[in-house]
Amino acid sequence: MALTLLGCPLTAELQTIVEDAIMTYSDFTNVLVQIDPTIVWDPNRISRLARISLGIS
Repeated sequence: MALTLLGCPLTAELQTIVEDAIMTYSDFTNVLVQIDPTIVWDPNRISRLARISLGIS
């Protein structure tokens, strides 16, 4: 997983939320979400559909 800001105070909570969601909607019984600090997030990573949904041109 990549974050929009390294050092985000919600990192651990976000990891738990994603892990729980994956286990809820799949047959996995154990999930480990890892943060990849080498991925630099920027708005260009938003898909076309997400841009339309968010009203971003």
